[in-house]
Amino acid sequence: GVATSTGVRNKKSLVGINSTLVASDHDFTKLSLTPSVIFFIDVPTTIEDSFYHGNVFVSYKDTVFQPSNAIRHATEFFNAIQLHYTFIPPILCLYTDGGPDHRTTFGSVQISLICLFLRGDFDFLIALRTAPYHSWANPAERIMSIINLGLQGVAIMRDSMNADLEEIFKKADTLDEIRAAANKNIDLKNGLHNCILNIQQMLHSRTERLVLHENHFQHYDPANDQNIDDFFKIILEIDKSLNISETTAEILSKKKDLQEFLKTHCRIRHYSFQIKKCNNINCGICKPIRLPLHVFENIDFLPDPVPSNSNTDCYKEFETIYRTDTTEQFRPTLITAIENAERAPAAILTNTKVRDIIQCFQCGKFRCLYSEKALTAIQKSQFQHVIDEWDYSCGSPLVPEDHALYNVLFVREKITCESPIELAYYSSRKNLTPVCYWCGYDQGLVDIPTYMTSKYKFVFPLCNVCQTAGKNFFGRIEIKTNSKKRKRDC
Repeated sequence: GVATSTGVRNKKSLVGINSTLVASDHDFTKLSLTPSVIFFIDVPTTIEDSFYHGNVFVSYKDTVFQPSNAIRHATEFFNAIQLHYTFIPPILCLYTDGGPDHRTTFGSVQISLICLFLRGDFDFLIALRTAPYHSWANPAERIMSIINLGLQGVAIMRDSMNADLEEIFKKADTLDEIRAAANKNIDLKNGLHNCILNIQQMLHSRTERLVLHENHFQHYDPANDQNIDDFFKIILEIDKSLNISETTAEILSKKKDLQEFLKTHCRIRHYSFQIKKCNNINCGICKPIRLPLHVFENIDFLPDPVPSNSNTDCYKEFETIYRTDTTEQFRPTLITAIENAERAPAAILTNTKVRDIIQCFQCGKFRCLYSEKALTAIQKSQFQHVIDEWDYSCGSPLVPEDHALYNVLFVREKITCESPIELAYYSSRKNLTPVCYWCGYDQGLVDIPTYMTSKYKFVFPLCNVCQTAGKNFFGRIEIKTNSKKRKRDC
């Protein structure tokens, strides 16, 4: 192995006299450890008190064989709950960042949370995630700054395996290649697992020296495959046809028993997923409620924010909308998405659906015309009449709402004359004339340099006028080069 920096803080390190500090950069390794943090918050009794009190659990997971996913997070979280609580509370409020492993609209995340709900026998479970670019609002994020103190200035190096295993490992560069090699050779998998044990133990030891308000950090062990399988099995009480590796939205939408549970026990929102026992004696899934009956009956799903009638820059107070029917109609990201959404169905706005082009009479740029099916002879005649009689400008509908082609032939309406040429123009089957990506002009096109074609799969035309004005070639889909030479055997 090679000594590798933890990559924490770009600051000077203390080194003994006549000693040399040598450690490779952590970005050049094939093996890595990823810290996971669970923060059990002591909820304050008043709003003035701090939420940054409680107990912290940390684990360092092997990125190769312990990849991050929703069911793993839920399994490990439940194990940590059992370590932390002598008596598991009847209500769980879970707050996470907005990564794909916590996105509450994903089927895999919903399945994992239902497993957690059933395993913990919670009366009520609320899972919330932060909005994009707002992970700083998650209290657990502040814990990372403390962990950085424990990892600062640390260089780690794995133990060596035997020569045969090292040779196999040397030939595997990517995570997929390492996993494939380990599946063929169980000794390699065991060897890779054992060679980082000392590092994990050392990191656990350093982490347990860290303190948050006199509470020492604790470590928890990553879940193994058997732990995860056992944790998942409880959801078979809802739908016996569920499979741990089949949790896509398309597959889950066909699971009738699961869909019925989601309908009767859950509330799904873009940033939250809530589950509550039904307290129905005929329900074969929910166990008896643990809360006092009068408390349970007064608990309802968290409402959606609703703007104040007197000041739309503020939201109504929680007490005024709790236990009322609300929707996500006022969610800012939803409002923005609706405002920016094209009128045409997204499935139509593709290069294979381009039927013709039309030119803006103001900027002269060509815009693509889309339709689900090829135009009939009558529709072609109607379109020709549109071209002959009306002027089209970027951002406007092709025809009025009462025209026969209004819901048949579409043009992008969320563009302006400053918008570049659509990518569908270049990839359509119409063999259209090459034009400058930025201005739409077909004269004076500059030769595409080799450095662009070697970097991107697609490079779009650029005219000399736009180049003189400071525009550059636009490229899409970066070509991934073989990084084998950059990898180290560590």
